[in-house]
Amino acid sequence: MEEIFKWEPEMIKVVNLQDETYQVIEIDDEDDFYSNGYCNILHQGGLADCEAYIRLKERGYL
Repeated sequence: MEEIFKWEPEMIKVVNLQDETYQVIEIDDEDDFYSNGYCNILHQGGLADCEAYIRLKERGYL
């Protein structure tokens, strides 16, 4: 998975799964994520959808 965006305080990342498919994920421990792949999937879709999801979450709408 290719990491696109990263926000440290919430440990939220946008990763590229395949062409035009992205996920917004939340992780508790970065080492655990990279060694085992454990994460919470918050949203999946196109890049613009994921960016919109993050903006809504940051503004408290979600």
